[in-house]
Amino acid sequence: MQEKKFLSFHELIAVGSLLFGMLFGAGNLIFPPILGQNAGASYVPAALGFLVTAVGLPVLAIISFALSRKTTLRGYAERAGKGFGLAFSLLLLLSIGPFFAIPRNTTVAFTIGIAPLIQGEQSLYLFFYSLAFFLFVLFFSLRPSKILDVVGKVMAPLFILLIALLILKNLFMPMGNPAQFPVQEAYAIPFEKGVLDGYQTMDVLACLAFGITIITNIQLLGVKDSRRSAAETAKSSVFSLVVMSLIYFGLSYLGASCQGSMEAQQNGGEILVRASLHHFGTFGQILLALTITIACLKTAIGLVVSLSQTFVKFFPNGPRDKTWSYLFVIIGFIFANFGLNTIIQLSLPVLMFLYPLSITLIALWLLDAILPLSDKAFVITIILAIIPALFDFLAACPAVISQSTWAKSLLSLPEGILPLYALGLGWLLPVGLGLVVSAVFLRAPKVLKSV
Repeated sequence: MQEKKFLSFHELIAVGSLLFGMLFGAGNLIFPPILGQNAGASYVPAALGFLVTAVGLPVLAIISFALSRKTTLRGYAERAGKGFGLAFSLLLLLSIGPFFAIPRNTTVAFTIGIAPLIQGEQSLYLFFYSLAFFLFVLFFSLRPSKILDVVGKVMAPLFILLIALLILKNLFMPMGNPAQFPVQEAYAIPFEKGVLDGYQTMDVLACLAFGITIITNIQLLGVKDSRRSAAETAKSSVFSLVVMSLIYFGLSYLGASCQGSMEAQQNGGEILVRASLHHFGTFGQILLALTITIACLKTAIGLVVSLSQTFVKFFPNGPRDKTWSYLFVIIGFIFANFGLNTIIQLSLPVLMFLYPLSITLIALWLLDAILPLSDKAFVITIILAIIPALFDFLAACPAVISQSTWAKSLLSLPEGILPLYALGLGWLLPVGLGLVVSAVFLRAPKVLKSV
């Protein structure tokens, strides 16, 4: 194909749709409603903060990946050192795979599809449901089938249609007035809390791991140059930015208004179930459960297949991809039986550690595209991000750890030193200083000679 500089309008929409499909899954539905419920009257600034890390940063991640000219996550991260590249990549991939994202898909499907039908203790039901779910995932992971793709092409649009109808129905016939509901203490500074809530979508991590898919598709359409590819990524992302922002705002409003007709819920999945029942009755609830189950299955299968192929490349002399698939399914099954709330709680410390490092890498690669940096700039700035990120990791751990005497003693050290530390954003100042120092003093040698 002849090289070209720009994508056509239809090609931009196609790439934007691919990006939307890659980022937006059933798991993303559960966070805006619980944000809205807890933020109450302050749901708008909280939702805006959520959009920063759930919509804006994933697009910047793909743009930075295009500019880096790397083809793997490991290569992208190795500018900060080979050891860091390997450790960061493995932790990120395991987080968006068997430890958190894959079992979360199972528990979201269970919470929305099965849990409302059960009275009392649910752990035994979750065990058998997750067993069937992962056997299904394993079967199709080992034997890719066109049937699942056909089902996905029908169910995915139906899934979006149902969510759109639910949002619109609640917009015109809200369950309550958000201005009347209190703001939870955690959302006293709603924008910053919304930013942290956006971490839980894991979309930035997903874009760093699989963003090469978007870049490859743009290159296949004829845009080969890395800078032009990044520019076309930015243009094509407008579609997904608008659609995702509308959905997230609508779901946040749904959560903010829900207390007018229901008591406070523990997670966004429960809010969606009760909102669907409120607006559309039992039939709407059943249809929502069916489509979300299919969406979760497709996502889980896709993650198992992609990660198995990735780990074969990581360890070429290690197990085959089918062995990795078995291993990931077993780990996912174990974690799924902790339940949705526990998975979210366990994932938070890891995300509080991974996100500052991911954002720092994105910022470094974007800066490198303007002012080429030395490898030392990447190493120093990442170190400046790791130190406060470790404190954020410890602070986000379960109370049995974070509230222990030794942990409290450690966590008191950055207080009064790092602005925004109490909000979980203590890494911003050190990383900002690292970027400034890198731009001024740690430029690539060939650039310095020409200055």
